Amino acid sequence: MDDIPGHSICAVACTISAAAVPSMLESTQEQDVTIEQAELDLHFMRCETIHSENSYKFTDQGVRTLLKDAGFQTARTWKDSRNWYTVTLARLR
Repeated sequence: MDDIPGHSICAVACTISAAAVPSMLESTQEQDVTIEQAELDLHFMRCETIHSENSYKFTDQGVRTLLKDAGFQTARTWKDSRNWYTVTLARLR
């Protein structure tokens, strides 16, 4: 997110749940922002934050259980070299 002028990533000192990490954007300056596609004009004060996402962490078993409960199964998984991240491809059972 370093390519968003006037904003930076903001660490927050709260949790949504034991498995969630909230992410925020923080305005580094007072500014006006227009989102034409949404016909939206916004004004931000310096240090004002926007909640952008909740990042949830799952174990491999947790992903399999969620998929199974929703009627899917794991078709394939890819992991980084440290096993910190996984991308899962699922298909209907």
